[in-house]
Amino acid sequence: MPSKYDAVMNGLPRLPREPTEYQQRVDIAKKEVEAKTPTELARAYVGLRAEKDAVEAVLSVLTLRIEAVFQLMEDAYEAEGLRTLALAEGGSVAVQPEPYSTVKDKEVYRLWCIEQGMEHSMHLWPSTTQALVKERMLVGHEPPPGVEVFIKGKAVWRR
Repeated sequence: MPSKYDAVMNGLPRLPREPTEYQQRVDIAKKEVEAKTPTELARAYVGLRAEKDAVEAVLSVLTLRIEAVFQLMEDAYEAEGLRTLALAEGGSVAVQPEPYSTVKDKEVYRLWCIEQGMEHSMHLWPSTTQALVKERMLVGHEPPPGVEVFIKGKAVWRR
């Protein structure tokens, strides 16, 4: 199936694999499946993705339950004036308050950051940069200055 990016990728190099500790672990894992055919690799990918989806579904439920218990625990600790509760079987569970911020006015915050000399610390999220580059390339524009573009494969499993 053709990609909507086929026309704009002509001549782009493939994204090099960085020699990281994670890539070393990937290379070790590749040895287990490197002798497989393309069909066997596709089936292995589908099986692993299905397994990951199942684990993520369980993790999602656990995360929800943990948050529910935490919220109840936070309310109960506050009502009892507790910060830490020692458990008879050992250990303790604490509710540790800490500041948490959200940006209400991005432009005001951006200008403040610039005034504080932090303009070089500011950047777009990688996903925003990816979307911007893809959008520009699809309409025939060059990537923004300072941005290098490669081809990176993405597996697509259609169910």
